[in-house]
Amino acid sequence: ALIVGRRINDKEFQPVGVKSGPQKEVWIECNLQAGQYIIYTNVLYKGNREDKDISISAYGVDNVVFEQIREVPNLLSALTASNFAQLGRASKKLESYQNEPKCFKAFDLEGIFAYFYIRNQSSKWLEMNVNCSATAVVKAYISPLKVGQSKFGIAPNEEACLVFITSPYSGGSVPFPKTSYVFNTKAPSNAELIGIKMIQGGQQGKTQAGQNANYQPKQERNLIKEDNDDDDDDEDLSLIHI
Repeated sequence: ALIVGRRINDKEFQPVGVKSGPQKEVWIECNLQAGQYIIYTNVLYKGNREDKDISISAYGVDNVVFEQIREVPNLLSALTASNFAQLGRASKKLESYQNEPKCFKAFDLEGIFAYFYIRNQSSKWLEMNVNCSATAVVKAYISPLKVGQSKFGIAPNEEACLVFITSPYSGGSVPFPKTSYVFNTKAPSNAELIGIKMIQGGQQGKTQAGQNANYQPKQERNLIKEDNDDDDDDEDLSLIHI
């Protein structure tokens, strides 16, 4: 599984792509301009095996520099939010909350990723309490989700995504963790604020050539990692310089 984004700062990314599959190699083809990119990888290995190395490479007209990095607070959640918000806006499962017609949600699947997208166009704060448990279906929770109880806040005119990795044998039957919510006029106390600023018109971070007149792609890359099937998982966070 791959999540790739261009790093603007530790809280802001331009989405590049999301991809997963049971193949040995999973790749994303894209046009990238010079800059720093974060790659999140997660491999679900089949059976118990001692060799759990992950191979990441890039193909293009010039060299790139890879660097394995440690998790920076909010870095992974910001990377995840920017990519899956792009998917959530186009989801056919998007619907409004019953008691707040200007706040929208969608629970959907993208390969082995399951994501819960929230778009708060109301004038109120959304407070969410999420209880995640360890199950056979869920292979990994991606930050800010974690096993146990979590409290999140999403401000007016912000959107957010909560993502986890599922078993490839789930057959598409993936329940979202137990969730309760309430709308308030004030920011919730003791809550992790996970929203990213909503772009007018529902568009965000255009990264493809031809979509943005100010975007000048430098070179084309194929981002590749080795992948296997199921059971044990191994994850990695990498930084590439182009």
